[in-house]
Amino acid sequence: MTVPAPADPAPRIGIVGSDAPRQIILAAGATPVRLFGAWSGDISREAAELLGAADAVAARVLDGVLTGLHDDLAGLVVCNDSAANLRVYYVLRLLAERGRIPYPVQLLDTPRGGGRHVNLFVARQYERLAGFASACTGQPVDAETLAAAAGREKSLAEALGQVRDLRAAGPLSGSAALRCYAAAAQLAPEQALAAIEAIINEQTAGPGTL
Repeated sequence: MTVPAPADPAPRIGIVGSDAPRQIILAAGATPVRLFGAWSGDISREAAELLGAADAVAARVLDGVLTGLHDDLAGLVVCNDSAANLRVYYVLRLLAERGRIPYPVQLLDTPRGGGRHVNLFVARQYERLAGFASACTGQPVDAETLAAAAGREKSLAEALGQVRDLRAAGPLSGSAALRCYAAAAQLAPEQALAAIEAIINEQTAGPGTL
């Protein structure tokens, strides 16, 4: 799923999976871009052979990388939130080492469960993510940039709350809601807000209130 957008001057860092905090990447001066794999369509022989026995969605994400669809990225973060995504990471790391893809790849491993040791491990993973994003953009992550990023994300979260309310009440169709969620996952917050407002205005009689 791809969301058309106006030109974004910020570097783009791709995300495979759902565990990467967007505000860390935003704080480094980049736009976090979630890469989605389609549920249907062909899978190239190369992707199938490289990935082996993994789900089709992950294979189509890999296909997008192999075909150069995401060559504009400054970096790519792969979340260890499924066995399929972990396999994607190992393949991409090998391809990056061989110069097959033009950007660095980082694994983000944030196990669930809590507890002192797990929390410490996850905190270090977030530190590594911040360092990786900063290396991709040249902008350090600090308390000031994190606070600014959190403010940008808060406005987007409020807009998504409106999307959920409208979907539950009926005026917003399921496909329109999915377009809103995709915009939030793939665009800078300000662009996502504009896209969501436009989608809501398409679907409802009254003006958007974002």
